[in-house]
Amino acid sequence: MCNLAVITVVRNYEMYNRFIKKNKRFQSALFYDLDNTAENKNISVRYNEFLNQYDYSKEAWFVFCHEDWQLNGDIVSKLENLDKKSLYGPIGTIFLPQKERFLLRSLGGVRNSDKEGKNIRFYGRSCQDGTVVDTFDCQCLLVHSGLIEKHRLRFDEKLRFDLYVEDFCAMAKEQYGIASRVINLKCRHYSYGSIEERFYNDFEYLQDKYQDARFSYSNGLVTKEFGKKLGYPIKRDTHGFINSLKRRINCLIEG
Repeated sequence: MCNLAVITVVRNYEMYNRFIKKNKRFQSALFYDLDNTAENKNISVRYNEFLNQYDYSKEAWFVFCHEDWQLNGDIVSKLENLDKKSLYGPIGTIFLPQKERFLLRSLGGVRNSDKEGKNIRFYGRSCQDGTVVDTFDCQCLLVHSGLIEKHRLRFDEKLRFDLYVEDFCAMAKEQYGIASRVINLKCRHYSYGSIEERFYNDFEYLQDKYQDARFSYSNGLVTKEFGKKLGYPIKRDTHGFINSLKRRINCLIEG
C-alpha cells in the first residue's frame, strides 16, 4: 500500500469536503487543506509552504489538486506501479509535428462540468499510462515526495492562480530532465476553466522566463508555445471529433 497525501488550497470548504475530504476513492490518504479563506495567497505560495514544512522521512505520493476536482476511480493501485522519477497528471498537452505545422493535442482525459455538475463535457484523448506530454493542467499534479526532496522542486511564486503547474513541468524538464507523464484517472473537474487578463500576463512571463529553453512547452488553453520557438504555426488537434462526441454523450447518459 502506497502512502498518499492530498494537498488542496481551499476557499470553499463545502466543496472541498464534498469532493476531496469525504471522497472514498482516496483510500487511507492524508489530507492537507491549505486554508486560503482569510488571506488569499497565491496557490503557488501555499503549495511551497506545504513543501517547506513537510517531513520527508515519510515518503508519499503528493496529489496537488483543486477543491473542485473529484476522483471517481482507483488511484492507489495505479500509484504503486508508477515511476517515482516522473511527474504525473490526468490530462496534459503536447505539440506534435505534422508537415509545416504543429498540432496541439490533449492527452489523457477529464470530465468537466459546471459547479452544479451539469453540462458535462469530456476533454482529452485516450492514451497509455506513462505517455509523455509537455505539461499538465493545474487541476491535478502528482509527484513523489522523494523527487521533491532530491531536487528541492518548488512552484514559481510569481504565478498566482494560472500556469503554475505548467511552469513546474517545464522547470523540472529543463533543469533535471524530469518527464511529465499521463496517468489515466476517472475524474471530474467542476469547472471549465477561464482565461482572464491575468492568464495572458502570466503566459508572457513564462515566455520571457523560458526564452533560452531547450524545449518547447504547450498548455491546454491557448495555441501558443513558451520555451524554444517552434518555427511553424500551431493548430489545435480536432482529429477524432466523432469519438469525442460519443464520449460526451456517454457522459450525459452516465451523469
